[in-house]
Amino acid sequence: MHKRASLLLLLLVLLPGASAAQGSWNTTLTLTAPNQTVAAGDTATYVGTLTNNSATSTAFIRSDDFNLALLLTPSDYIFHDDGLFNLLNFDSGTGSFFLLPSSSISGALFTVDTTSSAPVGGPYSGAVTLFGDTGDNSGSQSVGANLSLRITAAVVSVTPEPGLFPLACAFGVAGYGLLRRRRPLR
Repeated sequence: MHKRASLLLLLLVLLPGASAAQGSWNTTLTLTAPNQTVAAGDTATYVGTLTNNSATSTAFIRSDDFNLALLLTPSDYIFHDDGLFNLLNFDSGTGSFFLLPSSSISGALFTVDTTSSAPVGGPYSGAVTLFGDTGDNSGSQSVGANLSLRITAAVVSVTPEPGLFPLACAFGVAGYGLLRRRRPLR
């Protein structure tokens, strides 16, 4: 028995890409439009697909990490992963989010709210990384996707006061009336 386990371990080390069926976390994350442009103060939405490619193992998502270029500080943006975790299955008994074997979820996975004081420029490159396992103490593994965010100047539109137009028209009509009244008749 000990010899068989040693042989299996040796084969797994020697064969690149080989893995045991139990504990293999074969998960991919693909973003549909990884490069976003938003005005300062607006929200970038990252749509994508998370797929569990394993036919036998459930993929448990334990946590995530998001970062952008060093020029942006965490006070310039707020990262939201609600979309991802709302789409995943949830086991209330264990408090775990998971993706069943051979399944996927698609939709708005992440959003990034930029503050109105965020520096204009970019693209700022970054990445989102998901950490998880197969639930069998196989160790934490990760899957990620690169992305970028370009921030443009906020667009400010000036709309005239709605009460000024009727007032201007009233003065125009009154002025026309005064001019008409002062003209001598011929």
